[in-house]
Amino acid sequence: MPAEDLSDLNKQARRSMTLFSRDNHYCLLGNDNGKLDQSKAPTDRQQDGDSYRKDLQKLQLSPSLLSSIQPPSQMDSFLLQSSGRTTSARSMESLSHPLKRIDSCLAPKSVYEGRQSNKKVPLPQVLQYENHVLQEYDSSGEDMTHYEELSTLLPHISKERMVSVEPQVLQGFQGVKPRLRIGLILSGGPAPGGHNVIAGAFDYLKQRNKESQLIGFIGGLDGFLDQRYEIMSSQRMDEFRNLGGFNMLWSGRGRINGDYDLELAVSCANNLELDGLIIIGGDGTNSNAAIIANHFARMFDPSCTFPGTKLNKMCCVIGIPKTVDGDVNSKNIEISFGFDTAAKTYSELIGNLCTDASSTQYNYHFVRVMGRSASHLALECALQTHPNMVLIGEEVEHNQQSLRSIVDSIVEVIEKRHAMGKPFGVILIPEGLIEFIPDMRVLIKELNDTLKDNPKSGVDSSLLKNSKDTWEFMPESIREQLINDIEAGGYIMVAKIATERLLSMLVESRMVSKGSNLSGFTIMTHYFGYEGRCAIPSGFDASYCYALGYNAGVLISNGRNGYMSVIRNLNGQIEDWIPIGVPFLHLMEVKGETRYPAIRKTLLNLDGQLFHTFSKVREIWAYQDVYRSPGPIQTDTGLLTVKAPLYISSPTVGDLVGDLNAPRTNKHLNFKHTSFYSDLQRTRLNVVPEIPSICSSLQATMQPFKQVFDGDQYLKNQILLNYPYLVSHSKFNLYEVILDHSKDSNELLSTIDENNNGSYDPLRVGIVPLSKHAPGIVNVIWGVFERVSLLSGKCFAFHGAKGLTQGDYIELEDRDFDYLKNLGGLELVHRSKFSYFYEPENWEKALNSCKALDLDGLIILGDEGSMTQASLLTEYFLNKKSKTCVIGVPVAGSNSLGNSLIESCVGFDSNARIYASLVGNVLTDAVSMPKYWHFVKILGRYPSLEVLECAMQTHPNVVIIAEEYGSADKTLFDVVQDIADAVCKRAEIGKNFGTVLIPDHLVLHLPNTKTMLYELRRVVMEATYQGKKKEVMDQLAEYSAAREGNNGVSLEGLDWVRKITPWSLAVFDSLPPYIRNELLQIDFAEVALERIEIEIMLAKMVKEELNLRKERGEYSGNYAAVTHYFGYQGRCSIPSEFDCSLAYAYGHMAAIALENKLTGYCCSIRGLCGSIQDWKLFAIPFTSLMKIAPDAFEIFSMEKFKKGEMPVIPTSNVDLQSKAFRKFKVARKRWLLDDLFTNPGPIQFDGFVGTQSMVLITEFAEYYYMLRSVEKFSDALKNSCKFGVSEEFLNHVFIQLWGLVKIAQKPGELITLAQEVHGALDKQNEEELPQS
Repeated sequence: MPAEDLSDLNKQARRSMTLFSRDNHYCLLGNDNGKLDQSKAPTDRQQDGDSYRKDLQKLQLSPSLLSSIQPPSQMDSFLLQSSGRTTSARSMESLSHPLKRIDSCLAPKSVYEGRQSNKKVPLPQVLQYENHVLQEYDSSGEDMTHYEELSTLLPHISKERMVSVEPQVLQGFQGVKPRLRIGLILSGGPAPGGHNVIAGAFDYLKQRNKESQLIGFIGGLDGFLDQRYEIMSSQRMDEFRNLGGFNMLWSGRGRINGDYDLELAVSCANNLELDGLIIIGGDGTNSNAAIIANHFARMFDPSCTFPGTKLNKMCCVIGIPKTVDGDVNSKNIEISFGFDTAAKTYSELIGNLCTDASSTQYNYHFVRVMGRSASHLALECALQTHPNMVLIGEEVEHNQQSLRSIVDSIVEVIEKRHAMGKPFGVILIPEGLIEFIPDMRVLIKELNDTLKDNPKSGVDSSLLKNSKDTWEFMPESIREQLINDIEAGGYIMVAKIATERLLSMLVESRMVSKGSNLSGFTIMTHYFGYEGRCAIPSGFDASYCYALGYNAGVLISNGRNGYMSVIRNLNGQIEDWIPIGVPFLHLMEVKGETRYPAIRKTLLNLDGQLFHTFSKVREIWAYQDVYRSPGPIQTDTGLLTVKAPLYISSPTVGDLVGDLNAPRTNKHLNFKHTSFYSDLQRTRLNVVPEIPSICSSLQATMQPFKQVFDGDQYLKNQILLNYPYLVSHSKFNLYEVILDHSKDSNELLSTIDENNNGSYDPLRVGIVPLSKHAPGIVNVIWGVFERVSLLSGKCFAFHGAKGLTQGDYIELEDRDFDYLKNLGGLELVHRSKFSYFYEPENWEKALNSCKALDLDGLIILGDEGSMTQASLLTEYFLNKKSKTCVIGVPVAGSNSLGNSLIESCVGFDSNARIYASLVGNVLTDAVSMPKYWHFVKILGRYPSLEVLECAMQTHPNVVIIAEEYGSADKTLFDVVQDIADAVCKRAEIGKNFGTVLIPDHLVLHLPNTKTMLYELRRVVMEATYQGKKKEVMDQLAEYSAAREGNNGVSLEGLDWVRKITPWSLAVFDSLPPYIRNELLQIDFAEVALERIEIEIMLAKMVKEELNLRKERGEYSGNYAAVTHYFGYQGRCSIPSEFDCSLAYAYGHMAAIALENKLTGYCCSIRGLCGSIQDWKLFAIPFTSLMKIAPDAFEIFSMEKFKKGEMPVIPTSNVDLQSKAFRKFKVARKRWLLDDLFTNPGPIQFDGFVGTQSMVLITEFAEYYYMLRSVEKFSDALKNSCKFGVSEEFLNHVFIQLWGLVKIAQKPGELITLAQEVHGALDKQNEEELPQS
């Protein structure tokens, strides 16, 4: 579908409405009018509803009004109905009825997975026929160099010729086709789409003869040889259609080891009477498939004299090309399945990092991408995202590049970019790069020779005759990793080498040695692997795999043995795809000294057209920053057509660089143009997010609603002492946005049009982004601009806090948003890295900038720290009698400003859903290859809210909520004990795998480590203010190095270290050396503890604990850990539809607050569980959000200004008494052992909201529902209580409402109120008594 048609669909975007929750259950409906459809309610609640209606009859309500009032529901479902959005016919068909009802915390399938598994996948037209014939070809076009030798090794399948599948049209009834029994094996690492291969084979068999059977072998080739199997049923198959992973049957790494295994293979085929065997795998697996096929042909041949069991009937073996690496391809195999989904999953994350680099302007992202043996995947990701540099392993080998020369080439790009004023970028690295570097291969060989006899002895560099220089060139930490990660056979585990870290360290070292005076940037490293290989398959992979499986069934039914099922013409429409069969021998070579047959592993073709095109654009990518963000995979073809990977689509130079000569018409930090945007980016630009209609009304105004203060008198006194002007101005009053019908919008507009200084002065507004980026932040700015522009006002966007203090800004115009609407990142202005407004000397500078621009208002975007700084600015501005009002907007991906008054911050929904999708992929991987424990760290800053949200969406086995451990006064070792306990419990039931979710700031919640960090920060910040930061850091580094060497360390001369208490030093000493070093590298001004690799630390500590338990006989399982960090790849993502609307509405609301001259307020939108038109807009005084936070880091610059304990707006942590946490506590008991893993899937932009914030729904949906019901009740009473109503009924209403009003006026004083009522009644009784 063309992008322009696509955008027309999205202009009609409407968000589905999550209506309410009660008793830990949810109901998700899509009625835009906000009314529940009772006809769709669960039948098990019908009786309760009827009785409730009978009670309401006493109110004499009209039937129509009565039908709209809903009883409190205890729904055990998660219903999804159509959102009313205009979509394609196919989309409407899938949305026209409720999905399968599931409980969102205990069901093993998400709403998105349920929707996916119900989709029908199209077949190529040829395969849609009932009967087929095979057309043979004399030549396959494959490389037949080793064919003669292969024919001697595999003679019984050497005569096969390539075939194509052709339709056969037969006249009349042909009778029932013979029943077939086919076995199927999943082998090797998982790849997206494997389940659809099974579905294709299954559907072919059932279409051919309903009595046919597909037999799935459990655990790969080993399951086949051991005859562990499951006969596939329709019900079982339907559970896994279009879903990722290999968890339907499990995969394995087994292989054929000699004649005994071949004998077992024949035995299995005979016992199960197999007509065929489909083997799904990569080069190694299909090499085994060829051996099995050859043996089966031999043992079925009547003339065979080979000893062993004969095959009772021919069992045809067909292979399926599977690998996310893309290295199983040939003249006929255009790409292996799983490649497209993995590439698109990684490309989404890489595109987000490109946006992150472009937004921060101080980060370099070194990204390693899965693909050990070839660089196909890295190149595809590069074509999708346009990073600044891509290392191609095959090119490195071809050019004989050394490690040093690679480092120099990276340094050269960084230096040139720095000279251009671009201290940021993205560098892509293939996983297998190390094995392509000539001098690294020599080093690894010599290390293996040195260590194989005594791996514990270490390395004597003098023994490295040909690689000594390379060894000494490498950082010490990488050297340690190389000699510590040794396989059982004594060889270095090359696959575990973190190439991205190696190169980042070498680049930094090289720049120092060269004397490059480059500063102002940070190198961040990432590895994308497991999160991509079990993702829910893309539309391309879902269709491709289904066709591969179906075609395999056709080949077997036609008696073909020793073939690979292949689909060609993948760049065309699905109906035009061409199914063929290619003999194994045509795809094989003879390898090694022992001359064994193997499927060819195909490296990247450096002479191919694709690489030549890439070579022409790489220099442009290096310096022009034509970044492309593909966004999440869109699985509904109603929005985006099924597209093949760029790897086989032959993109042109123009496709990869766009129109570089296009005029620059905006003030972005970087050149932006739709010509190098992805389809999704272009589509999102044309969407105007739905927001409450009041946001755009010129009749909107604000009125005080009620006083809000949740604190004791001490807190109130401290707020009065530190913020007297703020309190005097706001009086803790909450304001609500309402419509003032006395305003004449047309008259106001005409006044402004006639002269720009009429009865209404157009606003002049400044906007300052303070905290970390979050998806949707640009939409806030866009919303402010749109609202201010309604009355010809002007907007100025400052380059962060530093820009405000220095007067560095841009004046916004409509065209500045042309390439940024609804997209991630912040490429409009800079964000400041440091907290400027904790420095009192910057307040006056900020005020001067506001005066210079004659600003009426200043809008601060950010988290709780930003709102505290906004409070300080407001207090100063009021003190100086400035006219500039200050308004805050909650923008925080971690939802750290969320509370009972602010339901959700901008960015939280997008961040959580991206991380949850990745966690869901990892969970699927864990159960597909059940041998790893996955430790996943989630970026969330201080609170664990994102961890809780991800857990509720995905159901991992172990979830660490930092606040829970902190409140129990536990230590890091307690965390280790709890995880080890979980590992042991699962091992007892044979589950040596699982997933652990960890918040990135865990150590800040554990009392002992928190105290240590506070003291460390206090000393460092004190030294910083004295200009002695380097001195204190050197002393701490000296102390840490000394502790590494021996137990007794003198503090003589370490004056700064001596300022730290002995118990905090003891905690510092207990940490592993690399963690201590990381602590000394963090930015204490921003407390960036995400750099501490807590996930790696915990994985290692758990291993040590399990080893101790194994020695004591308390544990007998197997433990292997894999670590992940999901953080920066999410914070600049394309925002979800929810966040787009929320941010856009917040922007409008902030401008409305300034129109009403409010200052010292934070915007809030309530009712987010309802339809967008039902959202309610409020302004909350900063002072109403404040608390005394003794645990907060001390603000040294405020010492002279604060009066006693200074109230701040604190971080919103996980409330251990909240509904969400209580629900989580109940559910996690089941999650530990039952593996109720779910995958919420990628964010969709087709009207299907999917799993929204479970925390938001759990906490606020019931409240919203009750509030809406009360409003309806009130309307019902208002309509009923008119002249003519019975006096008895009116009396009941009066008494009940009078009581409620009194309670509302005097909350918490029920006893006093009761005494007043009793007193009044007594007095009335006395008056009515007759006088004696």
